[in-house]
Amino acid sequence: AEGRVMLGLTIDVGLIACSLAFPAADLALINRPVPWLSGTAYFRILLVLLAATGCATALLQSGLYMLTARKAARLTSPLLLGMAMAGLSVSVGSLVTAAAGGGGNDPRRLLAMTCVYFGTTLAVIVTAAVAFYVTVRRGEEGLSFRRDTIAVKPKKSFNFRLLRQIAIYAVGIWFCFFVTLGLFPYTVTAFDSDWRLFVPVGFVLFDSGDLLGKMLPSWLTRVGVKQPRHDSLLVKGVAFARAPLIPLFLIGKYRTRTWFLFESPVVFYGLLVVMAVSSGYANAVLLMAAPQVVAKKNIGAVSIEDREDGEREEAGATMGLFLNLGLSTGSLSSFLWRAVISGQPPWS
Repeated sequence: AEGRVMLGLTIDVGLIACSLAFPAADLALINRPVPWLSGTAYFRILLVLLAATGCATALLQSGLYMLTARKAARLTSPLLLGMAMAGLSVSVGSLVTAAAGGGGNDPRRLLAMTCVYFGTTLAVIVTAAVAFYVTVRRGEEGLSFRRDTIAVKPKKSFNFRLLRQIAIYAVGIWFCFFVTLGLFPYTVTAFDSDWRLFVPVGFVLFDSGDLLGKMLPSWLTRVGVKQPRHDSLLVKGVAFARAPLIPLFLIGKYRTRTWFLFESPVVFYGLLVVMAVSSGYANAVLLMAAPQVVAKKNIGAVSIEDREDGEREEAGATMGLFLNLGLSTGSLSSFLWRAVISGQPPWS
């Protein structure tokens, strides 16, 4: 797991550095066009970098989920907090940029902002890689970064027995992101509003709600509110209870349609916050529950601690797999909801 995290961070550093090189080259060549750096070539290279970055991020997340699964209740919240803070910082930056205005579409200004964005991202990833490496080397108490504890014999194939045990949680986290990515961000950008800051404010509200939802389980525990059991019906069904959000979002007023049941931006923002909070909460409780359920069921012949760590790591990796599956299928489903809203074929 540690190796996956370090490899993912290393690849991300290289890819972000490459991404930074292209806008920097554009800045240098803006007055001296180069044939191979045309708009089409730039776009193709960018698509390749995005695909590679997505693979590296999936690898990184898988390693992190494996590590946090060992101490799910204690380490999942900080991990999700970091992910939510990253999304919120980007949306806040977009809002500040949009509110500041000025500069229009001046190429030099846009490219300079791009370099600042990628440069900041690169600095954050490098800092995270160094911090993680130091943490692993120091062996911080409670993090269980031990290379000799997993005594379970490595498996040569996918562990279907484990998948059956956590199937409801894996499908739940897939469905959570299938709903979220299907509706967001398309509905925000397509909603009929004349307010110039409607879209960036919507992004900030969503990321704020997602942050709140992800931290709710730990906050409620700290204030003494009893949380549902990991194998309770509430935890198993929390993601599926979000299904009514799909028709609620589809009846709003969008620029590409003539009929609607509500047109108030306040109502839309309210639905957006509900979706964000519920998505963050479902994400948190499902990622914490699956490793706990596996460890509870699989105490066997091998040393209890080693067996638990091994099974929990596998559960964490499996949950990460279904989470990424939800992200990809949810993004694809947005084309379907776009067709429903606009009344046009998804490929138009």
